[in-house]
Amino acid sequence: SDLERFKLRGLHFKHTDNINYWMRAMASIGLPQIFFPTTPDLYDKKNMPKVIYCIHALSIWLSKLGKAPNIENLLGIAEFTEEDITEMRRALEDYGISIPAFNKIGGILEKEIGVDEAGRHAAVIVINEILQKEDPEVTLKALQNKKAYLNYIEIPNSVRYHEILFLAKLDKTETALEEGKTSEESDIYEFYLTHTEIQDIIDDINDIVRKEIAESKFRAAIAEINRCAMCDCPQTLLAALQVTASRLKNVNDLNSDLYLEFLKAAKQSKEGNLTVDEIQEVLELANEEMRKRRDLEGALRSLHENFLASNIDGTFEALHHAAFKLPTLHRNAAPKYQATLFFELAKLQDKAEKEGLEDYQSIRLTHAQIQDCIAAVNNQLKEVRRFAER
Repeated sequence: SDLERFKLRGLHFKHTDNINYWMRAMASIGLPQIFFPTTPDLYDKKNMPKVIYCIHALSIWLSKLGKAPNIENLLGIAEFTEEDITEMRRALEDYGISIPAFNKIGGILEKEIGVDEAGRHAAVIVINEILQKEDPEVTLKALQNKKAYLNYIEIPNSVRYHEILFLAKLDKTETALEEGKTSEESDIYEFYLTHTEIQDIIDDINDIVRKEIAESKFRAAIAEINRCAMCDCPQTLLAALQVTASRLKNVNDLNSDLYLEFLKAAKQSKEGNLTVDEIQEVLELANEEMRKRRDLEGALRSLHENFLASNIDGTFEALHHAAFKLPTLHRNAAPKYQATLFFELAKLQDKAEKEGLEDYQSIRLTHAQIQDCIAAVNNQLKEVRRFAER
């Protein structure tokens, strides 16, 4: 078993197994065998330049597959003394090893990859060269080439694609020249944009444009809401509030009249347009007000049903609804509350009948009238107590 082999061979077994796993992992993603070091190259340090060469090739290969960024260029960051370089040169000479041509890795990989990848490489080269023509339409056609395998090309963004790709390539070329690289000796992608870099730029531009369009629609939506707030059509305002671009929340179809009332008042109290935060705040206030009104309507309906049915206990319980905001209610006064409310409603309906109102029987007590009735009963109770205490 593996455990027995480990006991017999110790860490050597584990280390060489790890190297074999690494080799198999590289083979599984298709890295050409030409770059693979041998186990002694790594474990016995027989050819460390070949190992480093392999790591660079693996980085470039993963980048071409879109699975990882390129290995970082340490030029100007990692520094070596003349003694370091001389010592390393002697060691390499002792082993009979020469430094691999790192700048040729990209070209070797392109030769090793399949037809589709070679076609993509050619299409990417064409894109880089076409950028010099400063013609967005020509650049767009190159980007749309199926062999380039580029995604999410948006025709309206063609000018931006061209401008940013041109600048990115110019920047990459200038950086390579500053580092002392030449097109003859260096990998072509030291000067040209890679497939991944081109796709990243396309994606970034698409994101920027989408955000700009969304922002433009947002500003237009807020301006339209401000305009509709000063009109007298609740439904027109409601439609403007429900536009997705406005980014407003909790817009209720049933509250349109109150939205118009509140937003018009807010607009009249301010110079200029209301901001989205101010509009949202007004909507929340209107929603809360409507919730209170509906609670009150329900409380009024329940109260009237009970005292019209002469249900004293039901009337007393209904009066406890928070929407009424009534003072302390006294259980022993429940019959009095019932009678007072009934009498007050009868008086209002009798007056309406005399005035010729046809649906006088549909008249109901208002919140204020109910509060007055309860206050009147409570005042009578106080007077009775005061008289009893004398």
